[in-house]
Parts: sequence; C-alpha cells; structure tokens
Amino acid sequence: MQGLGWDFQNMTMEDTNSNTGDDLDNQMPREEVLPLIISQLQHYGLNSIAQVVAEASETPLSFDPSPRLAELCYHGRIARENDDSEDIIPADITEDISEDEEDEEPLADLDGGVRFAPKPVPNLTPWFSTQHRESCRAAAFSADGKYVATGSEDSSLKVLDVSRIKAAYRDGAPEKPVIRTLYDHVAPVNDVHFHPNGTVVASCSHDQSIKLFDIQKPNVKRSFRYLQDASIVRSIHFHPSGDYLAAGTDHEAVRIFDVHTLKCFTSPNPNDKHSGPINKVRYAPSGKVFATAGEDGTIKIWDTISGDCIKTMTTAHSGKPVTSVRFSKSGRYILSCGLDSVGRLWDMHTGNVVQEFAGAVQKDVYTTNTFNYNEDFVLGTDENDWAIVIWDSRTGALLKRIPAHMAPIRCIVASPNENGFVSCSDDYRAKYWGEDTVAR
Repeated sequence: MQGLGWDFQNMTMEDTNSNTGDDLDNQMPREEVLPLIISQLQHYGLNSIAQVVAEASETPLSFDPSPRLAELCYHGRIARENDDSEDIIPADITEDISEDEEDEEPLADLDGGVRFAPKPVPNLTPWFSTQHRESCRAAAFSADGKYVATGSEDSSLKVLDVSRIKAAYRDGAPEKPVIRTLYDHVAPVNDVHFHPNGTVVASCSHDQSIKLFDIQKPNVKRSFRYLQDASIVRSIHFHPSGDYLAAGTDHEAVRIFDVHTLKCFTSPNPNDKHSGPINKVRYAPSGKVFATAGEDGTIKIWDTISGDCIKTMTTAHSGKPVTSVRFSKSGRYILSCGLDSVGRLWDMHTGNVVQEFAGAVQKDVYTTNTFNYNEDFVLGTDENDWAIVIWDSRTGALLKRIPAHMAPIRCIVASPNENGFVSCSDDYRAKYWGEDTVAR
C-alpha cells in the first residue's frame, strides 16, 4: 500500500511538471481532481486505497463517496467523440446544482412548461430466473454490480454472479450463476444489503435478527456475525463507511448498529420516532443523512451524527403506509412509494414533491420503486397484473409495462452500472432482467 501511494505521488508530480501552460488551461486543477479520485475510490468500496492516496497527496480525507469522477470521464469521452459536444446534456437528474440554480432545475418546476424529448425505453428481457422454495421477498446488488443477493420467505438467501448470468444468456456458458446459498435464519428474510466492500452480505428477518455472511468463503452456509433485536427486523442498510448498519423494525424507533462493537443506538429524542413499524431505511450516498419509511404514513429524514429527525413528510402517501424510500445519486432527491398507488419524487431540502409516478396499482402489496442505473427511468410494479412498470423520471410519463411474474412482485432493484435489474415475486422466483441491444 505504501508503494501505491508513493507511485501515485510521483506520477502526479511528474505529469504536473511536464504540462505546458496551454495544457493546464484545459485541465481541472490538481486540488479539484484529487478529491474526485479519492471519493471515486470510496464509491467503489476501496476505502483503504483512498486513504493511502489522501495521505500521499496530502489531501484531506472526508468520507463522501461519489461517482462524480466516473460521470465526468464518461461525459468527457462523449464530448470528444461528438462534433456537437456543447449540445450534450447529461441525462442524470442528480447533477450537482447550487442553491442559486435550484429554480432552473427541471424537476423542481413541474408547472414551468419544461419539455423533454422522449427517451428510448431500453428493451429489457429476462436473462435468468432462480427459484426459492417460497416467496422471494428481497434483493440487492453489490456496489460494483458484480453480485446480486436474494432473500426468501423460506428463510434462505442466494448470491448470484452477474458475469455468469451474462455468460449463460449470451454465450450459453454452462456455469451456474448461483454461487452461494445461505442458511442461518429460522423465519422469512425481509431485506438484504451488501457491505460496501462487496464481500459481506447482510440480511434481516422475522426471527428478530440481522446476519452477516462472508461470501468470499466458498463453503459458507452460516453467518459469521449476528445482531439480535427484540422486534421483527423489516429493513437494513449499511452506512457508506461500512461501520454502521441502520435497521427498521416493528418498533417505532430506528436502530443504528455498530458492526464492530455490536452496540445499538437510537435517537436521543423520543418525540422523533415513528408511531408504528418502520418499513424501509436507506442512507444517502454521502452517509450524512438517512431516510425511513413508516407504517404511519410518514417519511422521516435523520441526521447521521446527531441522531435527530431533521424533516418529516407527513401523510406522504395520502396517509397510507410508505413501503419504500431511496435516495438519488446526488442525495438531493428521495424516491418513495406507498399503498396509495402513486410513486413520488421528493426534494430532500424542501420536503416538496417534484414529480409523481401514477398508473400502477399498489394498494395491498408492500413493494418498492427504484431508479435505473443512470436515473433516466423509474421502475415499479403493478399488483393487478404483476407487471413491471417503467416511467420517465423527469416527466412522470408511464412509458412501458412489461409482463413479468405469475404472482405479486415484492421487490425490484436496479444494477448500479448498467441497464439491468432484479425482480422478486410471490411466485417463488427472482428474475434478472438485462438489456437486449440486438434483436435475437
């Protein structure tokens, strides 16, 4: 590690000294590039390397993982390849916007007459299906998109290798995508989430426990660590640092577990808590705040450091239970769904709705909405015909319905880096959907 830091430092100094004045005019300053490199490494879960780079380059290490560098590189490459580069507009709705520019953000001006060209809807088809013994209830991708974990009412988890799914679908390769089947719960699995390092998967269950599994071990079946609660655990989510795990349970107070000491923390203000079970909990990408979705119909935003609730969206879904929340990549927006059949996009700072996603029935089945990898689209479900529904994230227009399962869909999660997603259903199946760019 020391060698890596030294090499990086020498490379930076050499490149800087060899640049001409004209070259430097076309480059971002060193002090702006280095924090982007460090935050990108943290986004990939390479926290130890990020720390080495920070120390070697004498750059302050503030934990704020972000894919911003990768996004800038992508748009720069497109601009070089396109003669009309100045006309290129990033499709990401989460680009950084200063407070002075907030009024110009299209999502925040639903009545301002802003119009967007229709986006081509990706041709998504099922590439692989795996079957549990009972209803499939939860799924999650690792941060790098290499793995998918699914959780079932049969108390088991499966871990799938995405590269094997692709090889089996595209090339007919004989490898089996399911690389681990994990057994350590004694009741239905309600949620799963990968540690930022990508090698540990956590699950929570009706058995009032949270289990951590090391999927690097080829013969792993049981957890290497568990956290016990006094209530059914409905949802879990790792802090981007990997040091803490937030949990929503049948109790009205959110829990924060230290995964190293196993200590449990709750909000110091008893008036902040929900008035019923917590259905979903999710950290913002920065880790500075997290959101909870309540059976009481509210969405609450919490300060990670103080533990205080800093904002509450009351009657977020017409007073019906809120079934899911998730942050956009920038952390500025929150996507939610509830049992009122209308998905909503919220401005986290103002607490106002900036877009709605209607046209799918969600009245009885607790399910989720999610963004696709570049946030061009919102993916959801319809409990009437068990279809997957795709909306335009900026306009709220319903673009496509895809027949998907033979029973209600409990969960839908998207790949972090490509047009792929996984759906989980009461028909016992988890399906991986990929984009076909060539007619088959």
